[in-house]
Amino acid sequence: MEIALVVFLSVILVCVTALAVNKLYVNGHNSGLVQYDIETQIEIVEDSLQLNPADPYHTPVDQEDAYVIYAGRFSDAPDSRYSTIGTPLNRDWLTRDEWKGNHIRAMKLSPFDKRKLMSRFKTWKELHKIDFIDYMRQAAEEERLTFPKLNVSVFIAQAILESNWGLSELAANANNLFGHKFHGQKEGFLVMADDSPTDKFTKFRSEWFSCRAHSMLLIRKYGKRIKGYPSTKKWLSALCGGMTLEESQAWVARGGQTYATACYKNSSGGKECYGEKLQRIIRSYDL
Repeated sequence: MEIALVVFLSVILVCVTALAVNKLYVNGHNSGLVQYDIETQIEIVEDSLQLNPADPYHTPVDQEDAYVIYAGRFSDAPDSRYSTIGTPLNRDWLTRDEWKGNHIRAMKLSPFDKRKLMSRFKTWKELHKIDFIDYMRQAAEEERLTFPKLNVSVFIAQAILESNWGLSELAANANNLFGHKFHGQKEGFLVMADDSPTDKFTKFRSEWFSCRAHSMLLIRKYGKRIKGYPSTKKWLSALCGGMTLEESQAWVARGGQTYATACYKNSSGGKECYGEKLQRIIRSYDL
């Protein structure tokens, strides 16, 4: 009976905390870095969650690096200044190392100050993820009014994977949330290292135009491959011509096209296909 009561109270605490986090965060998405009264938000959330890891700067900020494939992941930004929560002061995007918290590990701070800053940075990241998922869910639902066959979960997962939660250099400076390559669009392009060091990616007038272009691409090119109800699994398979590297490789060998090179080629040497990466994101964040 006592165990059941403890479990029940724990569930209540988690629910209350989750509601508090959602209420704290500012509605809408502003590409992430400058939030209204973020210091107060972080202090309250830290108190609620009792974030006090023994030595957080000696452990990874998260385990997401295994599926990092977004354009601009090789970007570097030396000589940056950082806020009191560990985010850059002079730009609206993070490098891959910064997202992992490596810039904090390299700072010349006392062990106590470094632990505190890492804790605040991790808290900010969690708040940003909540905000980005909510923002992309609203965008996906709006797009589905025009394109009913769209899958909201896949749409959100692709934005997360292709833009590093909206915080890649390409997302911040070109409003490109889905890694769309340049094909002569009048808005121009940015050069980012991806499949090659000089790949060109489309610049969009706003994130709305990026979302609309992605919806049209999905429906016109990949949606045609889906027969019957457009389930999440069918969409993931349509993007890659299969759900595994082997299936996608066979699809390409037969002349099929895929959404990403990562469908049939894992650059890190692993065995996870692009569609499996998306599936993992969907499950991890309950999309």
